[in-house]
Amino acid sequence: MSEKSKEKKEISTASKGKTLERKCPKCGSIISSKILKQCPICDTVLEDLPVDIIEEKKEKEKSYLIFTGKKLELSNKFILQKDQWKFREAINVFFNSLVIFLFAKIGIFTLFFVIQGPSIGYELPITIEAITLSQIPGAFFIIYPLSYIYSKKHKISKLGLNYEKKKILIALLIGIIGAFMVYIMAELSFFINDFFVSIGWTVFTPPESLAEQYTVIKNSTLLYKILLLILLMLDVLGTEITFRGVLHNGLITKLGSQLTQRIYIILIVSLMYSVLFLFFTYDMGLVVIYFLNNIILGLIFEISNRNLFSTISANGIYTFITFIMILI
Repeated sequence: MSEKSKEKKEISTASKGKTLERKCPKCGSIISSKILKQCPICDTVLEDLPVDIIEEKKEKEKSYLIFTGKKLELSNKFILQKDQWKFREAINVFFNSLVIFLFAKIGIFTLFFVIQGPSIGYELPITIEAITLSQIPGAFFIIYPLSYIYSKKHKISKLGLNYEKKKILIALLIGIIGAFMVYIMAELSFFINDFFVSIGWTVFTPPESLAEQYTVIKNSTLLYKILLLILLMLDVLGTEITFRGVLHNGLITKLGSQLTQRIYIILIVSLMYSVLFLFFTYDMGLVVIYFLNNIILGLIFEISNRNLFSTISANGIYTFITFIMILI
């Protein structure tokens, strides 16, 4: 075997073992420094280290203090991890996803405004086309988190998507049970709304247009029903990734994972989702349902050790059952 072949083999072996050791091709000295470009014994030029070894070494280096303009902080606070969110990183991803969602919402309304004119007012018309298009923005939630993860070459497990076979099965089982918990909570929400209405709080009355929307969906063609169901499932996937995979996990790294902190986080995420929904619908009746449902989904997420497959399956099954009941 030639000297060059031996040298390449040694470099390859070093790369696989994640070591910084290099052997001088001339004198045989072992060099463990990542900085040296030449052998300190005979001045022979050394092979460059693989980039992945250098990057891994950097990640493991001891933290040091840096001045952020306000105070001294540890540098590892700002180093992004491949399998765990930094708080500021998660908030940045969450709000960028929210901005994309808002632009999609505005775009849908503008499209109808241009086509039908200002006569549509502040609400979309109750047609199957309008109902279908109104579900598209929710699917946009999935775009930024996934593109961020893949562009940074981070692990998909950072979002809570754990692909280990055993953990997936456990998460799916928890999700199936959780779907019925979500359904029961939704039914309880209707009773709560009825109670508020009975004591004069008419703001919790379900919108009159809701029954009309259900009728329009029921009488639509099969193609629109399938398309609407696909968009609803994409909405489930997008909102679960954004609100639990990003926001919930990001808050965990900031507030901690003790029981009290986890309860606070579940309430914060549920409130954020409900406020976003209220911003576009002004419907307190449905907001109560979404708020309580998200509390259950947050509990499912924590019970499954924050495996996102549990809430995706729970929310997906609940959405599918609700959609089928509309069609019956």
